[in-house]
Amino acid sequence: MVRVTRIPPSKAGEKSNSRTNLNVDYYLMKNLQAIRTRYLKQDAARRLGGLAANLSRVASFADNPNNFKAVETLIEESKFLIEWIAPDLPVEIQTKLAELQIQLSLWHLKFLKICLNH
Repeated sequence: MVRVTRIPPSKAGEKSNSRTNLNVDYYLMKNLQAIRTRYLKQDAARRLGGLAANLSRVASFADNPNNFKAVETLIEESKFLIEWIAPDLPVEIQTKLAELQIQLSLWHLKFLKICLNH
């Protein structure tokens, strides 16, 4: 099984990790637990569809500088969606999703550099 990063601890006593310290949109962090709860109630096919929809929105919104914050939030949320679905899928798909999560992290860094130049 491929290990992906975990969401910030929601229960006392759980170990923290670097994900807790990320600078992400306040809205996402505030609603992360609600998003996770709703997402995990869906079957795997719907969860993959939700991830695909997020990635489609990133592609659609990224061309407009007015959407930079929305794109950043969608990228970060997509990384969490991958974390939440991966354990329920076969190892081959987990591997692809881990690669996608890495790619999203790299895109996020490049995207932030682009935002700084605007």
